[in-house]
Amino acid sequence: LMEPLATGVAAARRGRVGPGKKVAILGAGPIGLLCLQVCRAFGADRVAVTEVQPGRLGQAAAMGADAVIDASTEHVVERLREETGGEGPDVVIEAAGAEEAARQAIEAVRPGGTVLLVGIAPESVFPVNVARIVQSELEVRGLFRYANTFPTAVRLCARGAVDLKPLITHEFPLQRVVEAFEMAAAGGDGLLKIMIRVS
Repeated sequence: LMEPLATGVAAARRGRVGPGKKVAILGAGPIGLLCLQVCRAFGADRVAVTEVQPGRLGQAAAMGADAVIDASTEHVVERLREETGGEGPDVVIEAAGAEEAARQAIEAVRPGGTVLLVGIAPESVFPVNVARIVQSELEVRGLFRYANTFPTAVRLCARGAVDLKPLITHEFPLQRVVEAFEMAAAGGDGLLKIMIRVS
């Protein structure tokens, strides 16, 4: 779990998340939920999370999101603007790996804000509102590596600023490893990380 947490640390750093910042995280899988906790630890003033799976929205709320937005039924951009007094978040972290989430990130962020693309969409090319990026002077950044983040990730856990335990939603003994991998491949609401016990 330190590896996805290191990604969360890298995302918060690359997005320059700090005290007073309003952040939106699109996607409440393991990466999104860890980004939520790291942004909180880095002093973000307000963090909203969007997701399409109800169970993951519940996890985001339990982990301290100020607002949870059901992206399957609500207008994400409008809600994020409402949550930020009409301005839009300072930083939007796209952690869903979905084309629609990437588009929402660009539309929702405030003028002059930062969009951080962490999730990897299935298509590498999709329509982007370039006029919005240029006219609102947005900074759109990608994240794929996380050099020099593990020490910070360990310290965040050691001081209790990040709790990894809620991300382990299922456990299997080594003898049932095939079943564990089949469950991981099938996915589903309520599934985050599967722990395989080797002893």
